[in-house]
Amino acid sequence: MLRMKEKGMLRKEMRRLKSTRCVFRPVSVEGFTGTAGLTWIDRVEQPWFVTTAGKRLCIARALAVEPDILLMDESTSALDPISTAKIEDLIAELKQRYTVIMVTHNMQQAVRISDRTAFFLLGELVEYGTTDQIFTMPSQKKTEDYISGRFG
Repeated sequence: MLRMKEKGMLRKEMRRLKSTRCVFRPVSVEGFTGTAGLTWIDRVEQPWFVTTAGKRLCIARALAVEPDILLMDESTSALDPISTAKIEDLIAELKQRYTVIMVTHNMQQAVRISDRTAFFLLGELVEYGTTDQIFTMPSQKKTEDYISGRFG
């Protein structure tokens, strides 16, 4: 849990960042729940939202409000494999403390990091179960067709 002084500093820094391109250095921050692994900001030339640190910044902002559930929509899109692995490692840490709901179109990623999987098709839930069950013995033909690459 963040102490009041830390929360105030974080809020002040977040307000300052609204129009700033920035990146966090990946080091542990004592008292920042130990999950984001971020410290104060350095300015960089590239847009922050396409970097690993930028993605981590988004995660840190979400953690600042101490949520019960963390919704991550395509949190590794546009990242290279090494950067994706860093975010996946962070997600593995986060799921020890939070309920993490992650939207991904990358089936290999779903297998690597999820405990449970829901398959949606055209906005409707087709199947939900453990990740192992969904990917090895799906109960619905549509699910099997999708994960086997017959469509999609």
